[in-house]
Amino acid sequence: MKKIGTAMALLLISVLMLFTAACSGESKDNVNPVGTWVLVVESSGSDFQKAELYKPVVESMNAVIEIKDGGAVTISANIGGSDTKQEGSWKYVDGVLTLKDPTGATTAGSGSTTFTYKDGKFVPETGYICLVRK
Repeated sequence: MKKIGTAMALLLISVLMLFTAACSGESKDNVNPVGTWVLVVESSGSDFQKAELYKPVVESMNAVIEIKDGGAVTISANIGGSDTKQEGSWKYVDGVLTLKDPTGATTAGSGSTTFTYKDGKFVPETGYICLVRK
C-alpha cells in the first residue's frame, strides 16, 4: 500500500510538471545533463499565482534527480515523510532530455517525460516545475 501511495504522489508531481504554463528562456545545445538536479518552481512566467500554488508542494518533496553516465536516472523524493526512489533511463538529443520510467510512476503514467534546456534549466514542454543543477 505504501508503494502505491508513493507512486501516486510521484504521479501527481509529474502531472503538475506536464500541465502547467511554460518556463521562459532560450534553448541551448550540447549540454551535458549528467549530474544531480532538483525540482524548482519558476515564478517568472505569465501566471505567477499558479506557479506560487505549486511551490510549497515541490519544495516539501526535496526531489533529487540523479542523471548518470550510461543512461540511468534515479529520482528520489520525500512524500508525506517517507523517502522514495524510482529508477529509469534518460537520453539527450538536440537539446531535449527524455526521462523514461517503465513503471510510469515518475512520468505521469506515460512512460516518458521530455524537457528542453533553457537558461540553465530543463523545462517541460508545458510547466512551471523545472529541473536545475544542484
